[in-house]
Amino acid sequence: MNKPEPPPIKNNHPAVWDLVLNDMKERDEIGKQKYNTRLQPFNGRDPLVDAYQEVLDLVVYLRQAIYERDYDRNCPPCMVCGKPATNFVREVIVLPPDENGFKNLKAGLIKAGCDDHPVE
Repeated sequence: MNKPEPPPIKNNHPAVWDLVLNDMKERDEIGKQKYNTRLQPFNGRDPLVDAYQEVLDLVVYLRQAIYERDYDRNCPPCMVCGKPATNFVREVIVLPPDENGFKNLKAGLIKAGCDDHPVE
């Protein structure tokens, strides 16, 4: 996850800056309706705390998106339809303890299903 991304490839989709500027205009209007004023300096709030709290939320949402994206990529397919599986039946075998007395577990996937085709 920490390797550099390749350079962007030009395509026919809109420029992200244009999307962001439109989003900012919408957020400004939402804030104006919610607080009955646009965001201004010296408004009685600490902008560093506000921004920090927003960044914390952002990090959580980004990590959720990365996990969900990678889960779909690495998840075994449903045995019925091929969609990423959401439920599994696994077999766990307990092997004899190793030389330090630790139990060894060996797990194997027996069945994989999706929300439409759950396994029992």
